[in-house]
Amino acid sequence: MSMNTKQLIPILAVALISLFSSCKREVVHETVVKEITKEVAATVTEEVTVRANDWILAEDENYYFATFDCSSLTKDVDDYGAAIVYLYEDGRWNLLPYVRPYYSSNLDETWAENIRFDWELGKITFIVQDLDGDLPENIHLMPDLYFKICIIL
Repeated sequence: MSMNTKQLIPILAVALISLFSSCKREVVHETVVKEITKEVAATVTEEVTVRANDWILAEDENYYFATFDCSSLTKDVDDYGAAIVYLYEDGRWNLLPYVRPYYSSNLDETWAENIRFDWELGKITFIVQDLDGDLPENIHLMPDLYFKICIIL
């Protein structure tokens, strides 16, 4: 090989690598991060029992709701934290939203309810709605529901 050929091979190799690497599709992901000034996360838990007579009918919306005071739901939780809620059933905690099946031997009927929650400063609201979006018909047969509110701050 001549000296010119030896010098030409590295130049061609760099050119080919540049050509093929420039043909790659570049995907750009943008992440927005809000800086949190707290150094250590704190958790608070509260437990709430919702009884059958606690449910209030929201006629226009086709669901029942029960609202409770929850002083741990503060502005700091709104700005920097999170609220996670669990339903206790059959010896385990189930994360909300949760679809719970029910069976009544008196009616020989099975149905399913969607259980979820909303919160605002100082209050938490539990919501029960039929899985198909209709108004629950058997709310009076619903057993007591035990919820754990986990607040991360």
